[in-house]
Amino acid sequence: MYAEQSSNEVREVSGKEAATIEPFGHALSIHGLTLDRGQTTTLQVNMGFLCNQTCRHCHLSAGPNRKENMTAQTVDEVVSYAWRSHFETIDITGGAPELNPNLANLIERLSPLAPRIMLRSNLTALNETTKDHAMDLLKEHRVVLIASLPSTNESQTDFQRGRSAFRTSISTLKKLNAMGYKISRNQAEEMAYIIRDKTVSLKRALFDSEIIDTYKSYISKSKTKDNKAKDNKASVKGGK
Repeated sequence: MYAEQSSNEVREVSGKEAATIEPFGHALSIHGLTLDRGQTTTLQVNMGFLCNQTCRHCHLSAGPNRKENMTAQTVDEVVSYAWRSHFETIDITGGAPELNPNLANLIERLSPLAPRIMLRSNLTALNETTKDHAMDLLKEHRVVLIASLPSTNESQTDFQRGRSAFRTSISTLKKLNAMGYKISRNQAEEMAYIIRDKTVSLKRALFDSEIIDTYKSYISKSKTKDNKAKDNKASVKGGK
């Protein structure tokens, strides 16, 4: 008997049902496959479940009332492990890592230990209280920002994340743009194309306000081309 966990519940699996579940190792061998551990190149650091938002889709159930937050002692242990392990990328997440008072200490000490430091942000947390200092810190240590925004539609974003979340997020992106956090126009156009074709979700892809403008421009141009094509077809048909 063992517990099987889904996104919303945990249920016990036993008896005949458990017996029909093929062991993973056996399934690999049937298909002539092996699963070997390679070199670990990325360390993901979760700084806790404290967040300024409460999103129903959050798989960690993070929120303002969560008390689980990384302590200074744990930061010491993380830095020590990173120093011993030589990672290529260190990915900092949460919750909202910006709300952890130990974030600055963590970034300053991890920065010399890996060529790429990443921070995952919901944007609104980065805009709260005295977060301009946090932005300066991120720029100083060349931290890559992976920011999420559920939609380019203001009402949809606010419905999911709370009142004024969209405007606050855009304000944060503009501040970051002014500080040098930008992507090239070609990258923005490529990202807009990917988003349009739904190859990846907007939440994963959107981390720069330039993409919003490019995306809207892209869609506008596409509609204009479609309308011209329809007009041309109508003219040819009318000519006949």
